[in-house]
Amino acid sequence: MPNPYEVLGVTPAHTQDAIKTAYRAKARHTHPDAGGDVEAFQTVQWAYDILGDPDKRAHFDATGEEPKDKQGHRHDALKIVGTMMQEIIPQLMAGPCYEDAVAKMREAMAERIDGIAGDIGKMRADIPKLEAAAKRFISKGPNNALAAMVRNRITGIEANIPRAEHALALHKLAAEILEDYSFEADAPPATEVFENTQWATSTILGGHNNGMAQGGLGMRFVPMR
Repeated sequence: MPNPYEVLGVTPAHTQDAIKTAYRAKARHTHPDAGGDVEAFQTVQWAYDILGDPDKRAHFDATGEEPKDKQGHRHDALKIVGTMMQEIIPQLMAGPCYEDAVAKMREAMAERIDGIAGDIGKMRADIPKLEAAAKRFISKGPNNALAAMVRNRITGIEANIPRAEHALALHKLAAEILEDYSFEADAPPATEVFENTQWATSTILGGHNNGMAQGGLGMRFVPMR
């Protein structure tokens, strides 16, 4: 598979507008009506189909592979759900589960999504700080090795952002998949229900309304992790 950036004569650092401009120039040059080669024109179209779409471009930047269709992304998202299921299954086999397993998976997925989004935000915020820091290193010679080290760090961050954005998109899709499922938790043991009822009755008779408000008729949950 050719590199779409090389096909259009651009780099990952170029903006979407710059890529569009490069595409138009390449398309005019390779168009069959202008004496260009059909295969070369089709390759240019293929390259712009990837780089002209921010989501597809992010996928290519993160994986180096041609973007998959929606079914392919769903398969990858299901793998993420599968890793969570591997943690939950032993708990289900160990005994009664009084807690909503799917709800816990949704909570864990939401935490992951927030974490990834936070990492992306931090990386984006770090870039201008590093750019400013690079300018503060002054070299007496023609080569500024120290500033170059800082800029190398920026390059690394810029390469990691698309990977993180791809991971974020997959986790959001995984969260959408979980919305289609529910879990039937086990009913609490009869003895526990009786003890809770007995506690509530004694609390009411004793006039300790504050205790009831604070304690509630809580049921015992089996932690999944």
